[in-house]
This record gives sequence, C-alpha cells and structure tokens, in this order.
Amino acid sequence: MEYYKRCFEAAKGKIDILRPHDDYGTQISLLFSIDMWKEFFEENTRKLVNLAHSYGAFYQQHSCGAIGPLIPYLIDCGVDALEPIQKVKGLEVEYLAKEYGGKIVFHGGIDTQRLLPFGKPEEVKEETKKFISLLGKDGYILMASQAFEGDVPTVEQGKDGRYYAIYKAVGDGPFPKGGSVICGVAISDSPLGPFVKEDKPIMINPENNWSVEDPYIWYQDDRFYALVKDFQGYFTKRGKNTVALFESKNGIDWEPAEIPFAFEPKICWEDGKIQNLTALERPQLLIENGKPTVLYCAAAATENREDSFNVAIPLEIK
Repeated sequence: MEYYKRCFEAAKGKIDILRPHDDYGTQISLLFSIDMWKEFFEENTRKLVNLAHSYGAFYQQHSCGAIGPLIPYLIDCGVDALEPIQKVKGLEVEYLAKEYGGKIVFHGGIDTQRLLPFGKPEEVKEETKKFISLLGKDGYILMASQAFEGDVPTVEQGKDGRYYAIYKAVGDGPFPKGGSVICGVAISDSPLGPFVKEDKPIMINPENNWSVEDPYIWYQDDRFYALVKDFQGYFTKRGKNTVALFESKNGIDWEPAEIPFAFEPKICWEDGKIQNLTALERPQLLIENGKPTVLYCAAAATENREDSFNVAIPLEIK
C-alpha cells in the first residue's frame, strides 16, 4: 500500500489508472473458493480502490481466467474496470451486458487464442461489432482478450491500394518454443481478405534460423517500413534482442534500412536517468499526418519479467 501511495505522490496527478495484477482463475474455473478470495483479497482490494480514488484515479482489476463468480464482489469493492474478458465460461458478452452493464467497465474480449490468429477477417469484424453493441453504451474498452501476440498479423495498405500482411511463422520443434521463427507476406485486395501468401520468407538471417519476430509495418512517403525484434542482433549489429528497421518499396522484398539499428532495451526517462532493461519489444506506432509520433513498447526490467510495463515514447520528427 505504501508503495502505491508513493507512486501517486511522485506522479503528482499524472496517474489515471491503478492496475494491480492478480490472476484468480483458470480457463475453466476459479483457482480457489469465493470464501478464500474474501478472506485473503477482499480487504486489500477495497483499500487499493479507495487509495486510487483518493488520488482521482480509476481502479482496474486484472485477472485472467473464468472469474465470473467474483464480479459482484469486485463491484462491491468499488472496482471501476475489469480486464481481460476472455473466451471462457461465465464471461460471455451477452451475460456480462445483461447482469453487469453500467455497474463496471469491461476491458478486452476479442479472442486472442483462436479468433485473431486463426479466424477470418469478417469473423473478427462481427465479433468486434458485437462487443461494442452490447457493452459500449454502459462503458467498454475495446481491446483483445490479451496482448496482441506475434501470431496476429500486422497489416498496412500500400500505394497500389492493396493490403499487405506481415505474419510470424514457427517451424516444427519441441513445445513451447517450436522450431525456426521466420516472417512472411500475404496480400489482399480488401482488408477483409482473402489474403494470399507469397512463396518466400522475408528478413532472413543466414546464420541462424531464429531471425526476427513481432513485426510492425507502416507506409510512409514512397515505401513500407517495419520494426522487428532482431533475435541475434544480426541486422542491428548491437546485440541480441535489439529492434531493427527494415524497408521495402513493394511490400514483398525487404531489406535492412540504411541505418538498421532502431533501438535497444534501454530507456532514458524524463529526468535524464537511463534504465537498462531485459526487454523492450512488440513495437507499435502512433501515426499522425503520415508520420510516426509515438512509439509504444512492452518492457521488462528483470530476467523473469515479473517487473513488466508498457511505455509510450514521444518521437522527434526530423
């Protein structure tokens, strides 16, 4: 409690949401009984909610899993928002809207386990429309059920009007990592598909079959650009797990940019202090007036990634 209080004091009103991470459920049920939750978690949840509210912030509870039976108790504690909403029993969107609409804000719901990586574009569109329709009027934050993973393609429209998807592929190998990791291109005349795959991989490291992953692409001026995690540092020449910049005139043939090194796992904070990280990855960009203005990344400060967070880094346009 003291830790969060000091965070609020140091932020001087700049914290909008307090979001503790506690997982209370599995894919099929709670991890423990409601009585145990009330004994070990309810009091502190209420205290944290009151602390957030006292500093003018919202309280958003994170918990993966089938935690439907806990929702009334979270509401009673004053929780403002719950995330994620997964495709599990007790979190059906129709039920949530009927039982809890207007009582708590829901965050997430667009399935990352099956729909986003394997579904058709029109299926994603219909599911998204359903969540907005059922939950949007009472308070809803549109998002995937979890963070977008590397198996969700990144798509951009080219100058020719066609849509280019860059996707990650994993070869056969021991679970959970699998075999070689490569990226490919698929093209469609419509953002809804169907997408047709090109017959060759891209961004290949000839020295190691774990080349790049987590591509983010955009079209700027007369070409495509891509930020990718460079596993071995082969393209950046700045060490493992750095991020490389690629470019392509046609969206199919990709080469490292003239300066391929984009960034490394390190942040310079507003006060000038530099923090070395174990990960700064899964880049996304805010594009305004055709130019990148903010870089978003997932960050981890420790090897076990228990201390992880998201960052928004303003970019200077030159």
